[in-house]
Amino acid sequence: MNVITIIGRVGRDPESRTTADGKTVVKFSVAVNRRGKEDATDWFEVQAFGRLGEVMATLITKGRQVAVSGSLRIDEWIGQDGVKRKSVGIYASDIQLLDKRPDGQPSQPPAAPRQQPKQPAWDTGDEDDIPPF
Repeated sequence: MNVITIIGRVGRDPESRTTADGKTVVKFSVAVNRRGKEDATDWFEVQAFGRLGEVMATLITKGRQVAVSGSLRIDEWIGQDGVKRKSVGIYASDIQLLDKRPDGQPSQPPAAPRQQPKQPAWDTGDEDDIPPF
């Protein structure tokens, strides 16, 4: 099973593109602080697809704190300079915003209000009227 969850800060504003078959892909980087003798930062390239990508493109900005869950991807290639390069990325299945937006609005879209179930006509709401067994 390939599952990873990270918490960090967005390193750059998301880049959005549409694939040939019309799906949205959003890419951004996340910096995760590593604790130890020497503090270090690990960088992850995050890709979100479809509806998740569309929503995150409107909410994520550089500096926001996020929790990202998904599958780990390690890509290797030879650069134009002939040097072998490697990047560690995540194909996101879930992204949660952990801080307030810069404009002070809530991070997550508001949840739909829950409706109270209707009381049945026979239920008067008075439990004292219920006969014992």
